[in-house]
Amino acid sequence: MACRKRSSIRFEHGISTLRLIRYPLRDATAGIDTGGPEFSVVHKGEIRTIIGREHADSGFVTLLAQDGVEGLQAKNRADEWIDVPPANGTLAVNFGQLLERWTGGRVRATRHRVIAPKTTRFSIPFFYEPRVDAEIAPLPLSGAEPFEPFLYGDYLWESATNFVEMSGIKNLRQPRRAKVS
Repeated sequence: MACRKRSSIRFEHGISTLRLIRYPLRDATAGIDTGGPEFSVVHKGEIRTIIGREHADSGFVTLLAQDGVEGLQAKNRADEWIDVPPANGTLAVNFGQLLERWTGGRVRATRHRVIAPKTTRFSIPFFYEPRVDAEIAPLPLSGAEPFEPFLYGDYLWESATNFVEMSGIKNLRQPRRAKVS
């Protein structure tokens, strides 16, 4: 019980967010070369544009409300892309990189991407994340790889500033570092 209580405190006053993302229809004549393998795939015999590149969410877990519109794909253990069924009124659950690290790799982060559907796609993800000052230390799992404890805010800043949109700002925040006991 003590371990469970300590873990829940890390999420009390966390920085979880709910977002609305709109993926508009893409015009093939927009003048952008999307012919390369990083921009398009063959899906069910058709060339489809990748509108959300492959990634794993950085946080703990993501809940994604499904609206019946296709396009979300996830990688399976065989490293193949599979369609996430877009059943209206359901939730898709993606495990994040923090959960993978916290569990010593026992739970793998969900690699996913979005390919262009035939209609506008709306995505409503809820990113469940701890407080920025939450210390993340190894869970007592047998066989799990140990790691140095860290603060979630340090981890998140390092993760976020690796995106091209954030280039050049990494040095604006110095790590706070977890207290090593």
